[in-house]
Amino acid sequence: MPSRSGRGCRALLIAFLLLLLSLSAGAHVPVVLGEGHDPAARTVPDPLKSWAFYATLPGAGEPDLFRFEMHRGDRLVVSLQVPDARGSVPVLVVVGPGLSSSGIPPPGVEVPPGSSAVVLEGVRPPRPSYEPFAPGASYPVAALDTVVNADGEYRVAVVGTGEDTRYGLAIGYREEFSPLEWVMVPLSVLQARVNEGQHPALVLAPLLLVLVSGLLLLAIRRKDDPRLHSAAGWCAATAGLLMLGSAAGTLVQMGMALAITGLAATAVVTVIFILLSALPGILCLRVALARTPGWGRRDRVILLASALLAIAAWSGLLAGPLLALAAAALARPRPVHAA
Repeated sequence: MPSRSGRGCRALLIAFLLLLLSLSAGAHVPVVLGEGHDPAARTVPDPLKSWAFYATLPGAGEPDLFRFEMHRGDRLVVSLQVPDARGSVPVLVVVGPGLSSSGIPPPGVEVPPGSSAVVLEGVRPPRPSYEPFAPGASYPVAALDTVVNADGEYRVAVVGTGEDTRYGLAIGYREEFSPLEWVMVPLSVLQARVNEGQHPALVLAPLLLVLVSGLLLLAIRRKDDPRLHSAAGWCAATAGLLMLGSAAGTLVQMGMALAITGLAATAVVTVIFILLSALPGILCLRVALARTPGWGRRDRVILLASALLAIAAWSGLLAGPLLALAAAALARPRPVHAA
């Protein structure tokens, strides 16, 4: 019969394969523009790469401007969403050389010589759409998907039509992440949820509930778990709780979103991410609560692999994977007693 460690390693391998499969559904690099950001200073380094910008327009007529360079034959993909069922809907304006002019740009949106403007009045649909990667409900209000026929600078302007209009702007279509961008996604998602109107306490409550209740329970039963008498054991256990807390937070966000949108087929992607987020946490806790006082080589391998999967699955808010790595480094081999 295969050992528990062997089953854990196989589970991690299957999890990595599921992660690769779920990524085919597409994801954006989230960027949250904080209060006081310069509305005219945002330069998009690669407009073919999939970005999601989250910000708030302070008032009617206030524009946020995004600039980028494109070449003839490039595909220009832009979409605008709002998180609210009520309130104002911004206007989306795309400016660039060779575009087919449509509509009259609002005041404050400059159209350089040789360029044309496509003005898309935002229209909120009756029902919101479900976002699977960072589960949430949003209303797609405007979109443009075209192939540009001239080199040059292109601009996207989001123009407010009311007070304090929150929005999400997606630019690009290629799902590409740098290592730093991938690692920082969980923190950016938390910021985006606060920008969409959720209270920070609500966003963090599931993770903190799992973490605090789990640590209290482990402290009560500490005498029965020999590995919890070491720093490595507590690092592994805390890492596991943080990862399970992330899974709980994603589950709550999925439930809140589906309560608004209704059932969505893409929720399967979210379920996969919840399972991938929880799995390394379960394995870290199993290693931490093993009844043998020392640590074997497989224990350290599972901790290292769990940390990598947690990073890949955006689990544990980075602190969880770091604690799993610390546990692997601090773990001491099982003592060998002389005869």
